[in-house]
Amino acid sequence: MSSTDARVVVVGAGAAGLSAAHHLVQNGFSNVIVLEATDRIGGRIHTVEFGDGIIELGANWIHGTGKDNSMYTLAKEKGLIMEPYVFLDSEKEKTLTERGSEIDKLTVKKAWKIIEKIEDELEDGIRFKKDLNCQDYIEKRFTEEIDKRKLNDEKKTHLLMFCKIMSGYLGTYVGDDLKLASANCYEMGGEYDDDNDVILSHGYSLVLKALKDDLTDSSLKFNMNVVSIQWKSEQSTVKVICETEDKTIEEFIADHVIITCSLGHLKQFHDNMFHPSLPEKKIKAIERMGFGSVGKIFLYYEIPFWLKEESGIVLAWDSSDDDDAWYKSIFKFSTIPTCRNVLLAWIHGKASKHMETLSLNEVARTCTDILRKFWKNKEIPEPTLTQTSSWSRDPSFLGAYSYFAVDSHKSCITDIAEPLFVADKPIVCFAGEATDSTWFSYAHGARSSGIREANRILKTYSASK
Repeated sequence: MSSTDARVVVVGAGAAGLSAAHHLVQNGFSNVIVLEATDRIGGRIHTVEFGDGIIELGANWIHGTGKDNSMYTLAKEKGLIMEPYVFLDSEKEKTLTERGSEIDKLTVKKAWKIIEKIEDELEDGIRFKKDLNCQDYIEKRFTEEIDKRKLNDEKKTHLLMFCKIMSGYLGTYVGDDLKLASANCYEMGGEYDDDNDVILSHGYSLVLKALKDDLTDSSLKFNMNVVSIQWKSEQSTVKVICETEDKTIEEFIADHVIITCSLGHLKQFHDNMFHPSLPEKKIKAIERMGFGSVGKIFLYYEIPFWLKEESGIVLAWDSSDDDDAWYKSIFKFSTIPTCRNVLLAWIHGKASKHMETLSLNEVARTCTDILRKFWKNKEIPEPTLTQTSSWSRDPSFLGAYSYFAVDSHKSCITDIAEPLFVADKPIVCFAGEATDSTWFSYAHGARSSGIREANRILKTYSASK
């Protein structure tokens, strides 16, 4: 069989799926179909209009501008790069307490030096953090660093507040409650050469649209929920069974299938999805890896109440009996460059999941109460518009991105990525950010993994010539 005749089904039209399909088509495969469960491309990249601009409900920016960042090189080629972006800019942000007082810049600077030192330790793989979860490690090291310094009680209190700020910051980076994340495996997530995060001028979704535009309309099928992958047959083919939007069943026969659905989706549905079942080693890896919840809250104001030069506020929460309240996972409100008059709040873990169950009105009221308290200004209005993400409630995703849980290891990634072979042919391949050993959890890791699996199929045919 030639590559022109080979039938390939790609499950999912996110970064991994579209990258895989695009790479195959660009290399001569003419029988490629992408099955997408929703009514749009993008997966966990989702740009929408909001207020007087656009917002990113999912992936926010491209991390790193190196040549090995496949998402950055594609965006640059298409002229979509806007500007570098600083996620935490202490020079333009105020750090406020619940009583409405601002923590002085010198204390803030000291606190962030401690935060950077602890994060460097996590990234460098310091030995004595072995077997600790991220939260315990951070609290242990914060206390040690503060005890080294001769500080009065107020300074100590302010610095300890930054332990919670760091938990919020790293919680959004890891994607879940830090007690669930392995401190010992933190450094395995990949480290890019520069500190540049890049915003897409007209939305992240345009990067994937550039890939979609090179595919034919007939090769991309929406509202196709894949319910069964029957992967062992005498003919070494795969039967892919889908349920459509109107609950009818459609079947596709393929020589190869590339699975790009989220790790959250695999965790929930792999038992019923694969026939026969996945190998035990792959199942254990899927179950051991963490898949977190990260949420966003967007607040739009017709007239902003903050100064134009301010980029937001960092929230220094006091420790109190209501520390488990969902809104205490919010550690900052920041402005965004793609939509004026908008404040964005990040939230993670179980707090994010709870937030998704609330009405927009309740979220808006709670955020308004927080802003009034920290800004010490009862005149701050409620937002004109409110929008939240809902990745954990969406059955197509069931979360945001993968991370190393306390009982997982880097080998879990390669175990999840290992194809299913029939007669030495990679008949079912796996791609997505959870399968990329170098850039797992990143959007460019998802894109690179899709290209990796497309190349795996390409090599199958080039080797047979």
